[in-house]
Amino acid sequence: PMITLRPMTEAEFGSFRAQSLAGYIDERARNNGTSVEREREIAAKQYDELLPEGVRSKGQRLWTLVAEDGQAVGWLWIEVDEEAGTAFILDITLNPDQRGKGYGGQSLTALEAELKPQGIQSIGLNVFADNAVARHLYARQGYRRTNQNMAKWLTDPPATEAAPPGVQLQPMTEAEFETFRDWAIEEY
Repeated sequence: PMITLRPMTEAEFGSFRAQSLAGYIDERARNNGTSVEREREIAAKQYDELLPEGVRSKGQRLWTLVAEDGQAVGWLWIEVDEEAGTAFILDITLNPDQRGKGYGGQSLTALEAELKPQGIQSIGLNVFADNAVARHLYARQGYRRTNQNMAKWLTDPPATEAAPPGVQLQPMTEAEFETFRDWAIEEY
């Protein structure tokens, strides 16, 4: 089976945004040891800033992942800095019933094939600490760790929240990404 990237339609965007945002909120709360309510505020602001014009938002590219049989099996959202020649994966999600079929790796390979002719030299991403499956996939696809955020609780986490893992990976801020991008361009 082979995955193709089809530009996301306006009709698909609403569902994508709602599902992507909900998943991101849950991942942030679970990995940061914070409340869903707090993470909902933070995540909604980030999505509003990055996607003010939906599928036509500047610097953002959104695709529906399509299997050989024409079935939509997930989505892929990246931010591109054409001047710097870099891209950053903000979300790649496969429908739960489509996982374990090799579509994740195929999607990343399709993304590389899409971006390389456009002069994009590197693709970055963040992965939450508790997502071992994704970390394994990215490593298998040739991605390597470039930084690592860590946190230590000085007080007990809220009683309703699980304690964070010893190592936490968090989404980069825009300033952190710019620093990383500048470093990556100089180093590679």
